[in-house]
Amino acid sequence: MDAWFQLSLEIPSDLSDVVCGMLFDLGSAGLQVEGGTDVRCVRLTAYFPACEDREQVVGALRSGLHGLARSGGPQAEGPGEVRIGVAEVPREDWATAWRQHFRPIYPTPRMAVCPPWDRVPDPEGGFAVVVEPKTAFGTGHHETTRMALQAMEQRVQAGGRVLDVGTGSGILSIAAAKLGAGRVTAVDTDPQAVENARQNASLNAVGERMDLYEGSVSAVEGTFDLVVANVISGVLIPMLPDLKARLKASGRLILGGYWSGRKRVFWGR
Repeated sequence: MDAWFQLSLEIPSDLSDVVCGMLFDLGSAGLQVEGGTDVRCVRLTAYFPACEDREQVVGALRSGLHGLARSGGPQAEGPGEVRIGVAEVPREDWATAWRQHFRPIYPTPRMAVCPPWDRVPDPEGGFAVVVEPKTAFGTGHHETTRMALQAMEQRVQAGGRVLDVGTGSGILSIAAAKLGAGRVTAVDTDPQAVENARQNASLNAVGERMDLYEGSVSAVEGTFDLVVANVISGVLIPMLPDLKARLKASGRLILGGYWSGRKRVFWGR
């Protein structure tokens, strides 16, 4: 049976971004971040396809955590001492889990995000974004996604060009199109995310105004009125020069997904 496995661990909040980056580098196809048993901690659950060698992944993760401990990262009990849980996740359970936890939300009074099995009416004067998440990030439940949607509502220009870097499920690109953007370019290095975004664009009847590409921002040509990137800091920070280069002189930039101390940072220009 085609299956996944998951790793779960609890770490200090201020190490979340670094460890998330480690997990993605090790081949994670998706991450869930939840509150930990202590307010200073978060619980990470990372999903990996069955083709990955779990013993190798766990060993590499432990090495990375010990490296953080040696560099003085954690307080009290270092990440090298963190218990890493490993469990099987059959592929069909992924969709079932999303159906249990993905409920409609309203990032702004005139914007809704909902799954196709629980569609809601368009808010007054606004619209709903329908998202079938599959294995891509972006249901609107994460705080940085909600904040990106709120910022976009104020900054998308009618008829303007928008670039969405690390599009995931396509949620931000679809919202940009529904907010009136004339053309939206969406990129992601994960081919499964690109396909998921394409399907969601079709669900929302905005596919004709979206260009979806597998790859990084460095391969994108032209400049844009608005550039949005909601990705982890390990990916975001190195691409900042490329993001700036894609902005028109009067363009706006929306960034999300990195931490300053223990506080989630979101920035829009």
